[in-house]
Amino acid sequence: MALSVSTEMTEHGHQLSLTWFKTSGAPLPEPREWEAAYLTLDLPLGAWEDITVTRNGAALPVTLRHLGGQIRVTVEWPMSGPGLYLLTIRSATATTSLTLTVESRKLPLGGHDAMLEDLHVHLPADVALSVKRAGGLAGVSVSTIKRATPEQELARLRRAVNGTATRPGLAALLPLVAHRPHEVLQAYAVSVRSELVKRPRPAALVQALARAPNLSGRGRATHLPDERVRPNVDVYENRLIRTCVQVVGQRLRVLRHLAVRNPALLAPVEALTSDVNAGFRQAPFLREVRDLSGPPTRLTMVLLKRPEYRAALETLLELQRSLHVTLDDPRLLEPLQNTPALYQMWCTLHVIRALTDACTAAGFILTEERLSVSYPGTLLLRVLPDGQPLLKFEHAGDGRRVVLTSEKTFAATGKEWHSISFQQRPDLVIELSQPGAASELWVLDPKYKLESEGSLAGSDDDTPRGQPKKADIDKMHAYRDAIRGPEDQRAVRLAGILYPGSDQVYGPGICAISARPPYSGSLHERLQALFVQLLGAPRLSSCHQSAFDSRGV
Repeated sequence: MALSVSTEMTEHGHQLSLTWFKTSGAPLPEPREWEAAYLTLDLPLGAWEDITVTRNGAALPVTLRHLGGQIRVTVEWPMSGPGLYLLTIRSATATTSLTLTVESRKLPLGGHDAMLEDLHVHLPADVALSVKRAGGLAGVSVSTIKRATPEQELARLRRAVNGTATRPGLAALLPLVAHRPHEVLQAYAVSVRSELVKRPRPAALVQALARAPNLSGRGRATHLPDERVRPNVDVYENRLIRTCVQVVGQRLRVLRHLAVRNPALLAPVEALTSDVNAGFRQAPFLREVRDLSGPPTRLTMVLLKRPEYRAALETLLELQRSLHVTLDDPRLLEPLQNTPALYQMWCTLHVIRALTDACTAAGFILTEERLSVSYPGTLLLRVLPDGQPLLKFEHAGDGRRVVLTSEKTFAATGKEWHSISFQQRPDLVIELSQPGAASELWVLDPKYKLESEGSLAGSDDDTPRGQPKKADIDKMHAYRDAIRGPEDQRAVRLAGILYPGSDQVYGPGICAISARPPYSGSLHERLQALFVQLLGAPRLSSCHQSAFDSRGV
């Protein structure tokens, strides 16, 4: 955890320094995640009533307290999650703003950066490859799903923005298109006085004559619909250019996040982004254009005859050949403010990948998936938390089926799957059904929580520390005991959490699985081995207990 702030500032001619204390009064080197503290201001005691302090716009109490052996001007710092906080200190004559960065303490050293790299680069492509091998992603070639290095991606985007020796890039072609955009005349109807009609529509004339309020005393219409035309730029060729700009912009944003760990990329990425934005501002007509509804599969005379449009088509096709697989989640743009949600996404993608690989190894075929959305040059992955199946697998040999659902609801009034007490809504539900036998459920909940996270903070070894929270394990017991099948039989065979602490087993079917971003490979191997064993082991056995014990899960 770090504090990114200059700790000295001038206020009324005094040097004002910031010092942190625990609520118990002990000194604190920096603010901690989800821990209340006091921030002291080195000001004259008589000036405290004139000071106001806000954090992200919300006022913080300013008081006098006895801390560190003396009376100090203190600001109450509430429990805070990881993120950026704007601290504003105001007096009658001056205002000072500081930026505080509270980083994650639940993840090991370097874990937050490793999680972001996984989400931006590795996991989307790995999940797409697993889904493709299982029989999904029709029309997508395995050879196009590659994890390009940041340097390779930068070279592709540089060609797209700056062009090549034979083709102009977006920075050059956007001003050319803006000077003379392709447009067509679009007809529209307008109501005019009957003597001003120039190009009436026969069908509209009948409707106008049928409206009584539109008729004069002699039975003649006072107003009639007339057809006019206006230029329209929302055409296929301009949609292609808009899509090309959006694809390049999206991939530049992803590359910019990766530049945090590779500062050498930051300057060229910023330069390319500036060039694209400048070109887009010179082509304001693109704001009136919709996106392409599918891949650019149609050639027109405009694309063939006008060099700037042909260059945009070639650029988009080149980007499409190097398929970019990415997550469609805006929370990736503000990773510190969304650390718990991103950790849940990270765990969910690992479960999806491990389950897909386990089903493929066991002879299952993917029959349906709602995880991917194709876009020109890009494959978007979305984990929709709507209670509908994300993946469906079927075994051709024995008829078994596996269904993965995100945030499936089990209501107390359900006719098939239901809860015998209160409504239950696990994060991930895996249903295994087989002919002639009762179906069973595996429930997994990613939890960005630790009971004793202080022991994890600052650890730089490979030993996971911290324990699950009691409430999270109690929730797993509730899932196992409350969720029932159609005949009111117990159906949950496995209920576990994925969290950044150590592995724990709490009896048959209840567990806590260590999931830490720097060690993605070991997490995938353990999850895949667990799913393979669950798919092959008989119902109501204690195999899940032995699996956890033997593999250290």
